[in-house]
Amino acid sequence: TFVVRRGVIFYARKPSYSTTTEIVAYQPSTGESRVVEETEEEISDVSAFVVYDPSGDSGDDSSDTMDKEDMEKEDEMNKEDMEKEDEMEEDNTMDKEDDMNKEDDMEGGDKTEEEDAMDKEDSMDKQPQYRYVVTKSGEVIRVDVSDPRIRETVSIPRGGSLPVVDPSDDTLYYVLVGRNIMRVRPSVNGQQALVMRGGSQINAMKLQPTTRRLFYSDQGRGTVGYIDLETLENTVVYQGLTNPTVVSVDPRAMVVKESDSRGQETVSTISTDGDQPRKGEAPSELVGADVVGIVRLGEFVYLKDGMLYTVVQGRRPRLIARDVTTFVVRRGVIFYARKPSYSTTTEIVAYQPSTGES
Repeated sequence: TFVVRRGVIFYARKPSYSTTTEIVAYQPSTGESRVVEETEEEISDVSAFVVYDPSGDSGDDSSDTMDKEDMEKEDEMNKEDMEKEDEMEEDNTMDKEDDMNKEDDMEGGDKTEEEDAMDKEDSMDKQPQYRYVVTKSGEVIRVDVSDPRIRETVSIPRGGSLPVVDPSDDTLYYVLVGRNIMRVRPSVNGQQALVMRGGSQINAMKLQPTTRRLFYSDQGRGTVGYIDLETLENTVVYQGLTNPTVVSVDPRAMVVKESDSRGQETVSTISTDGDQPRKGEAPSELVGADVVGIVRLGEFVYLKDGMLYTVVQGRRPRLIARDVTTFVVRRGVIFYARKPSYSTTTEIVAYQPSTGES
């Protein structure tokens, strides 16, 4: 596909011998071409993209980001074409609308420009500017909220692992050589800071967004604890565990796996909302699960071999869905990603355990 900006043709080219897509700028007046970007392999199937011109004035610089809003205002059909991102004539429509937008910007009476400025301010002050994707290999990809086609890989220093993202303030936490917990803010020139030092063998971290606590397990010390992200105070919740791994947290409890020298696993719950943490039993079905979550006190959700279940201690598990890749729990609602074998798309489904509705 391609777009035209100020007489320059930007086109996406994917050679048959390559796994990546090149973004090339071609100047028709001189015949010169240059590669301006090579996409990551995970997003090599490019059907559309946006070109920004940081050297232009505020109107021209925002024209590309305003395409979607202006087309929605002036032509709903063009908006739908843009969202599909799979028809060549969509790009021609973008160019025509872009010319109209620039004329409106020059006249100074475009209401959308004011709304766009407010949206940018709100995005900076109140809302996260980015979404993050953490792959199974530990790679972190940051995606622009305003245009998901704009993304970058966030680099973690050598020796860093177990990345955990806090999207509320655009912060990434990771463990450095198993001993120290660090944080990095990509939006602030990649600013890094030490959060906790002196661990022995930190092997897992989980963020609890409601309480703003970053939970961790330290196999070397046999402990589980959390860091208050507001004060950076470190609290050890429970000691004397055998090779613990924290697998899920909610505002009142965590689920912890332990394994003995023979590799036998056990799963338990540990309360986190009182002065005296209590260790309790958890359903045996959670052993060997790929992902575990807490729906509410005493009720759990887990993923095993693509099958998503809920279970209550002492009862049989209840199958929710098949072909599930991962899930999260927010305020008692299970949001899971499902990719049926017969489909090329992934569904994000909200499931309410109390009613059984999806």
